[in-house]
Amino acid sequence: MIFSKPLFMKPLPIPAHLGQNQPRAVSRMMGYPSLHFGARKDTVTLKAAPVETHTPYISMDKTQYFIQTPAYPEMVDQNGHLRAGHLLKLIDIAGSMPAFEFVGKGQSVVTASMDRTNIVNPIKRWEMIRLHSRITQVWQSSLESEVTVSAYDFRFHEERPVATAYLVFVGLDEKRQKIAMPPLANKNSELAKAADIRKASRQQEGRELPILPIEEGDTPFVSVVETEMTPQHANALNNVFGGVILDHIDQAGSLAAKKVALEGFVTGVRQDRMSFIAPAYIGETLRTKAIVTRSWRTSMEVQVEVEAVNPVNKQVRKIASSYLVYVKLGANGNPAEFPPWVPLTETQKKRAEAADKRRANRELEEKQTIVPQNVQPPMTEKNPAQTGQGRWAGFVAGIRQAFKSLLS
Repeated sequence: MIFSKPLFMKPLPIPAHLGQNQPRAVSRMMGYPSLHFGARKDTVTLKAAPVETHTPYISMDKTQYFIQTPAYPEMVDQNGHLRAGHLLKLIDIAGSMPAFEFVGKGQSVVTASMDRTNIVNPIKRWEMIRLHSRITQVWQSSLESEVTVSAYDFRFHEERPVATAYLVFVGLDEKRQKIAMPPLANKNSELAKAADIRKASRQQEGRELPILPIEEGDTPFVSVVETEMTPQHANALNNVFGGVILDHIDQAGSLAAKKVALEGFVTGVRQDRMSFIAPAYIGETLRTKAIVTRSWRTSMEVQVEVEAVNPVNKQVRKIASSYLVYVKLGANGNPAEFPPWVPLTETQKKRAEAADKRRANRELEEKQTIVPQNVQPPMTEKNPAQTGQGRWAGFVAGIRQAFKSLLS
């Protein structure tokens, strides 16, 4: 990726406790919207012990990263809060870093899916966005990466949890063929079990609740966003970054939700079951379509589909699909009620029934994937003796509880 702005701030110091077998600390003030990872003068990077490409087992301790960047003014909405699309873009980048490290030199990974991203606290303008990523499970040709996000307020020296996300990456060789993943050593059985449950739930949901395609003339509240993909949106292989697609999905989804809200603001609080089907390339037009599937009291689900349109032959390919949940905010910043909406057509009723089932499935899945507090990741640069299991104990449990209070 290329910096779109000159750097104008010094990198933060790397905490002393992040040493061997601790998360890679990549701390910098970077230009927006692009991010760059690797050794540069403007980057502070602390390397763990090098991992050989053909190591039979790769330690879980060596597949962790810690990243931070400010929430720049152009990344926030009217309320001064970081837009969900920008956060999802950062999550995708953070999740891919341990995945790239894991597959080794000459190999690459692509994002296959993103599951259950609950956003429970806003990140405000100029606050520090902190992301910690680690690999939780490895399968035959894919792996799961967990990303936990927090926000640091410089004024009050306070840090609060923001989100957790689970992404699946597929390993590819230089010819874009799937590769066999090396085993993961020092695997945590609780994390691996939770990842297996999410995978089984994802597969079962795909069979039982297939996506109803958004057709021309569908109602209600369809929104369409179209953007031509340029080199700044893609990697060296001309593939559009997954984070760019995630950002466009949030843009289209929020437009559809705003049509229902009529007044006030809407904010994304959940990225649910994001599936990448095929890559998009430089020169193609990204067409993102969104439609409301179900409205509850203060929250609603939006279905989003992404297509890539070839500029020459106008061929259309479906490349991604997702479900997002938005909450309406009142003047006081608290959740407010959406105007009542009742599905009328058969298609609308089917979408609404499927939304209710997905919501119930997610509540059951979360109960089955509770991870003990002693395996929660470090989320701060401060001394682990001051944080660790003290300050950050129950991080995921707190995320879940806060998220439940948002939705109704």
